[in-house]
Amino acid sequence: MRRGNRPTLYELMSTRDEATPSVPSPVEGSSRTVRVPVGFLLIAGAAVVVLLVGAYGLGFHRGGESVRAIGELDRRDALERQARMNSISEVDEPGGGTSNPPASDAGSDSERSGQAPNSAPIEPTVDEPRIPGLNYYIIDHPSRGKVRELVAFCRKHGLVAHQTLTRKGSPKVFVLPGYSPGERDQERFIQLREQIQRVGVLWDRQDPGQNSDFSTHYAEKYRPSPSGG
Repeated sequence: MRRGNRPTLYELMSTRDEATPSVPSPVEGSSRTVRVPVGFLLIAGAAVVVLLVGAYGLGFHRGGESVRAIGELDRRDALERQARMNSISEVDEPGGGTSNPPASDAGSDSERSGQAPNSAPIEPTVDEPRIPGLNYYIIDHPSRGKVRELVAFCRKHGLVAHQTLTRKGSPKVFVLPGYSPGERDQERFIQLREQIQRVGVLWDRQDPGQNSDFSTHYAEKYRPSPSGG
């Protein structure tokens, strides 16, 4: 019941409660979340897979090119070496390119036929088992300090090598057997050239930069010098 124009105590309390707005309490630990579309994730995953496949394919392609390049270089080296082997010139040097004395009785028939004797000396001396008119392969012109070692090395690996002298007195090494004109393409002389090539590679590997690989060997027709008979 009102007294005059003033509101009662209950009405004052009700009016105050309605005028006070309610403020929501903050939620502790709230965080922001980012929503990514599933399609975007699928596209990104596909792009990563494509990049990985592309990188693998590129590496595989480059590796294959490297292998092919190395194989091509090996093939070219083999062809060049074979071309040098096939283009060996037959040199007809007057006097046989030697000033040695005539062959002694030590030159046996087995040496002249190209078969290495079982008792071949380890340190061969200057000899002349060549037959006039036949062609012989000159495999190297070594230094005086290398000639004995070279001859022994060749004999160890199956080449019947001998040392002799050029017209100027420097050492050179030839191998048996000799062949007549027209016999160069026979199978045994083809095998002889291949054996010269194999032994030359081994000789070069023994002292790279100092030893030759016999790639410049050539055929020479032997003619005894007038002083040698």
